[in-house]
Amino acid sequence: MTTNAVTVVGLQAILARHVSRLDPIRALPVGGALTFAGMAGFAVSTEVSHYVAAMVVLTLGEVLIVPSEFALLNRIAPADLRGGYFGAQTLSQLGGFAGPYFGSLILAAYGGPAMFLSIGSLAMISVAIYVFVGRRIRTPASPPTAASDAKSDPAAQTKL
Repeated sequence: MTTNAVTVVGLQAILARHVSRLDPIRALPVGGALTFAGMAGFAVSTEVSHYVAAMVVLTLGEVLIVPSEFALLNRIAPADLRGGYFGAQTLSQLGGFAGPYFGSLILAAYGGPAMFLSIGSLAMISVAIYVFVGRRIRTPASPPTAASDAKSDPAAQTKL
């Protein structure tokens, strides 16, 4: 937990500017892959330094995912339904309830590596969903230029 907190606090200020410039459709799969890599790191760790490195990787994924999911919601939600979209997003917090329960069942039955790889597999399923659905989400339109306005406006075309 300490490694996660220190990494978030230490990197958030540095990465916030960079992450906000990333297209969330691209940042979410990268964050999910880093989450999987961190979980896989936990599964094979044998020393404290390995666990710390895995936590740093996992946290980098988290730093990419959290702001990107909100940026994507902001992009896809119609203005009059934005609150509902963000409210529905809070359903993801069910994982905070279900995760420990199901994780403890996997841990008790199969051990730590299986638990971490199972959780990591969920991250990779998310990556597949991000990639599949991301292809269907339009990118934000670039602001119109005078040339594009002239091409779309018949009156302006006669002036060219």
